[in-house]
Amino acid sequence: MHLEGRPDGAVSADGQVLGTYLHGLFDEASACTALLSRLGLEDKGAAAVDYAAHRERELDRLADALEEQLDMAQVLELLGQHGCQH
Repeated sequence: MHLEGRPDGAVSADGQVLGTYLHGLFDEASACTALLSRLGLEDKGAAAVDYAAHRERELDRLADALEEQLDMAQVLELLGQHGCQH
């Protein structure tokens, strides 16, 4: 694969596995549909998924888990944000 004329990502020798670091590649349902189509697979509702809302929920879930496990007062102190609440 190439991005702006340079090699990007990786493809396995048999072409069955693709990898890239393009953030947000699947934020648009059309990107998911195009990939599934290229792979010869049917789009079974990718267009119905609100990826932005899903990502936001997952980031909130991650933040909640971190707050439960970390001493946030200590983290904020290390960041120089004494007394700040997220």
